[in-house]
Amino acid sequence: MSGDGRSRGGADAGVSRRRRVRCGSSWPQRVRRLFAAGLLGPVALAAATDSGRPRPNVLLIVIDDLGYGDLGCYGSTRHRAPHLDRLAAGGMRFTDFHTNGAVCSPTRAALMTGQYQQRSGIEAAIGFTLEEGVPLAQTMLAEMLAPPGYRSGVFGKWHLGHVTRFGPNDQGFHESVCSNNSPDYHSHISRDGNHDWWHNQQPHREPGYLTDLVTRHTRLEELGMRDRTLIFVTSDNGAYSWVGSNRPLRGQKAEMFEGGHRVPAIANWPGRIPAGTVSDATLMTMDLAPTVLALTGITAPQTLRFDGADLSGVWLRSERLPERTLFWRDDDERAVRRGSWKLIKTAQQTQLFDLQRDLGEEHDVAPTHPAKVRELEQALAAWERDVGPGARRSTGQAQPAGGTR
Repeated sequence: MSGDGRSRGGADAGVSRRRRVRCGSSWPQRVRRLFAAGLLGPVALAAATDSGRPRPNVLLIVIDDLGYGDLGCYGSTRHRAPHLDRLAAGGMRFTDFHTNGAVCSPTRAALMTGQYQQRSGIEAAIGFTLEEGVPLAQTMLAEMLAPPGYRSGVFGKWHLGHVTRFGPNDQGFHESVCSNNSPDYHSHISRDGNHDWWHNQQPHREPGYLTDLVTRHTRLEELGMRDRTLIFVTSDNGAYSWVGSNRPLRGQKAEMFEGGHRVPAIANWPGRIPAGTVSDATLMTMDLAPTVLALTGITAPQTLRFDGADLSGVWLRSERLPERTLFWRDDDERAVRRGSWKLIKTAQQTQLFDLQRDLGEEHDVAPTHPAKVRELEQALAAWERDVGPGARRSTGQAQPAGGTR
């Protein structure tokens, strides 16, 4: 699955039908364990074993700008994505999953670190520059998975800093074939006029349509390990309204209304995640790193404290998560979610919505619930003291994780 959402056999079909794994020419022809993440895609492969139950393979697919209403399993009648619909039917579909940011780079930083992206200094989409990126001092998921033998790769859109200075191979990934941002799919020329297709952080001249190249590099072929492979599919933010659908939500990409950050999410793991289930748990992209570690039996470094939660109980046993407060922030907007209540603040106004009664955020109830507004404003102020003042992006300084939830 590529960043434009087109399937070439699908993740499910790729794992279950063929005999070998191809992930770039330097990768092992046979592996025993896989972690794969698609950011238009990261992917990682592993070959280690345990004395106990074997660690699972993991495939994460992050589809660029996929809106809440863009898949058939979320009600779309316009787009056909049968492989994703099949994954949802055979696993768990989430109705209240949120990206950490309403644009791409912040969400991707949270995915890779398990922390609010503000701790990496990433609060907006990274521009066409060599100076912005997730600090190399930050610990990424690929680095956490390496000690027991996982091999990691990223294929597709990186967008966490220019690959020559903040690249995936310097952040624990063993193999990368990726772009910095979103180049033209035919010429691979970026909007700044430069070639933007890289192999292991070196310029890579490879003819072909970008979607096909990503699929070629990440094609999964059968090793008889589908039953041990967890697949998770989601988006990095909502869709622009003129490109995709966020129905029935208000708002679009780059906005703090639900349409900017509530997105499709599917977890599939045969025999472990109950088939045909739907979860309304309120989840966030930063939860994926601690969840992957929990499911792979890996302990996070003692120096690392996640902001995200371990979702393994939700996925495997449909457990309820303890209530927590979640936060969003960009240059000029903030949002807070606690239970069904959601606060949105800008310099011009403060709005309060009860999502249980008003999912479309049509009725601002701030004037009639001043106590709830004060409660959420106080929580927001405490969180901002924890993660630090607003910063558009990082040039190399990471913030330690605190305790605000």
